[in-house]
Amino acid sequence: MSVSDKEKDEIEKSSAPLIEHLIELRRRLIWSLGGFFVAFLVCFFFAKRLFNLLVVPFKWATKWAGLDPHK
Repeated sequence: MSVSDKEKDEIEKSSAPLIEHLIELRRRLIWSLGGFFVAFLVCFFFAKRLFNLLVVPFKWATKWAGLDPHK
């Protein structure tokens, strides 16, 4: 089955040129990198609190199991 000429023309008219797609890709990449950078700064600011949040359950579990890692 082949696509009729009318359908091909409609597809070509509705599709954006390559340059427009590349511009959209660049814009999305810039926003993604910006969001990643902001998330990095937030995590860096709260690094000690986040680390303690992750370590406290480990310390509790080792103490509860009698496996004190400092001995």
